[in-house]
Amino acid sequence: MLKDGAVRGVLGVAMPVEYEFSPAETATLMAVGARLAEWLG
Repeated sequence: MLKDGAVRGVLGVAMPVEYEFSPAETATLMAVGARLAEWLG
């Protein structure tokens, strides 16, 4: 998770099988990570 270009943490998403996230899923996960980074400070 990035805030102002600095790493604030990581968000792990595990799948039981190999999986390639779609561009839409990636965008959603990036948005969630950005919100969490803001919350974490």
